[in-house]
Amino acid sequence: MHEAGMRTPLHTSAPLNPRDLEAIVTMLEVAGLTLTETPGQTFTREALFREANALIGPKVRIDESDMAIVLKGMKTFRNVGGELCVR
Repeated sequence: MHEAGMRTPLHTSAPLNPRDLEAIVTMLEVAGLTLTETPGQTFTREALFREANALIGPKVRIDESDMAIVLKGMKTFRNVGGELCVR
């Protein structure tokens, strides 16, 4: 997936609706796993949002406010000193 620091966008058979909450959850989970190279590694919300949008590709942008709303209800991440960590 990494090539000279670039991400290859994920490919889907159906167009992604940037307001689809289930799709946002999935993209945040994948982004969190991508940002976690070692167990317990932390990252910022901003890094998570950037990574999620990078994985989707340039044609679709998920709004940060939608990601923030979804992130509040997710149990995938825990707060560690103001940053996030995959549970």
